[in-house]
Amino acid sequence: MRCFQAIFGSSFEEHRCSCPFQRTTMMQPLQPAQRRRGHQTRLLGFGAPVLILMLTRSGLLHSAFDSWWPGIKRPPLQQADDCMATVEDFRGCLNKDIVGRESLKEKLIEQYELAQQHQKMRAQGGQTPPLHFVLTGNPGTGKTMVARKLGDIFKQFGLLTTGAVKEFQRGELVSDDKGRIAEAEGGICFIDEAERLVNNPNPIGRDALEEIMALLGEAKNVMVIFAGYRKDIVKLYGINEGLERRIHMEIHLDDYKPEELARIFTDKFEGKFQGGNDNVKYKINRTAAEETLLTKFNTELMRQLIPRYNAGLVDHLFNHVATEIARKEPAVKDTKDSKWLETEDLEKACEKLEQRLKERQDWLSR
Repeated sequence: MRCFQAIFGSSFEEHRCSCPFQRTTMMQPLQPAQRRRGHQTRLLGFGAPVLILMLTRSGLLHSAFDSWWPGIKRPPLQQADDCMATVEDFRGCLNKDIVGRESLKEKLIEQYELAQQHQKMRAQGGQTPPLHFVLTGNPGTGKTMVARKLGDIFKQFGLLTTGAVKEFQRGELVSDDKGRIAEAEGGICFIDEAERLVNNPNPIGRDALEEIMALLGEAKNVMVIFAGYRKDIVKLYGINEGLERRIHMEIHLDDYKPEELARIFTDKFEGKFQGGNDNVKYKINRTAAEETLLTKFNTELMRQLIPRYNAGLVDHLFNHVATEIARKEPAVKDTKDSKWLETEDLEKACEKLEQRLKERQDWLSR
């Protein structure tokens, strides 16, 4: 019984007889041998009805609760003021998670404050319009990361059920399965390279866009985010005039600056090679490393490649650094030992990265 009271609250005892599963024997005494092992009751018929009530208790199935068990008082939705950090706390999290990008942080804070207001409006019985976004920028600028941040914000305020990002490519949306978009219910429908939906003579792409348009206007528990190059999104607006009206905001992500890429690398290095307490394998002199990287990322070739790769350059560099470390000496066996990433190893990794990218440029130009 304590199990059921924990799930349904004190109201379960007085109303359990009126539930649809009242004819099912739910609680049955156990045999003496089972009691000696510490068990008190056996739950029978613990099936779909109880699962529905458990989900309802968490706030996921309010409509089912109201229609099937009107006598039981459902718990109120958790209020944002009770469970959310302040705007300044959120700003601190952004400063920790996002390198640079001050204008982006301000836009995310603006959405944080908007989500607060929408949560209060819904708590008072008001209606709030669906919010959908466009993210533009070159590859590696963090469009998926921003989508996840938006999902986190709106989930925390109860405006999205899961906040999970479901990423779709053109091929998935133009398939014969028209129900794929519904998989994003409760979270974010992230459409990468959105312009490809209409940059094809195949009419299925336009049909998929029409389905998305219906979702933009009707769905209350899903957010749609279109991602792509700015010029292509502008073209998309021109093809479907109703799309622009349904987009809440466009957020453009600029290319990373060399000093930002340097900091991203040191953050990534510490997160990968440095564990907690006695699990430190390698240390890094952040100041020295970032000075070295600032010089390397400011070469003519690297400046040409930043718009194409952005943070992807850091991923490639990281692999070369890991190779240099592995080549120089065997892995650290004693986890209490700490070793420093030498400047010469970092410089060698940068040189190899630049050489590899130059070879790729030559290969592409043939």
